[in-house]
Amino acid sequence: MKVSFCEDIWLEQGSLETLFPDIYILNQQQKDTVAEVWSNQGWNLSFRRPLNDWEIQRLVDFFGILEQFKGTSTSQDGLFWNHNCNGNFSVKEAYKKFNSFTHQVTGWP
Repeated sequence: MKVSFCEDIWLEQGSLETLFPDIYILNQQQKDTVAEVWSNQGWNLSFRRPLNDWEIQRLVDFFGILEQFKGTSTSQDGLFWNHNCNGNFSVKEAYKKFNSFTHQVTGWP
């Protein structure tokens, strides 16, 4: 699944469309994905017009939020089971997790 740069929530604070509606309106890549806007050199953004003086601080705030992003990965996404040291799911580990003495689950076989 592709993550929308502006409309999806991929940063902790929320979607960029909601956080910065003024920058969203100026952005020419409103429908692009994060992978399309990000490169190893940084963010590749273009705006509909040159920014006014009063918009510069908002753009600084915008890029401050984007600094949290550590980059994309070309590897395939996968699942990790936190309750096993190697990250692989097993029925045995799940049974131990949900049927321990401190945490009894009713209805668990």
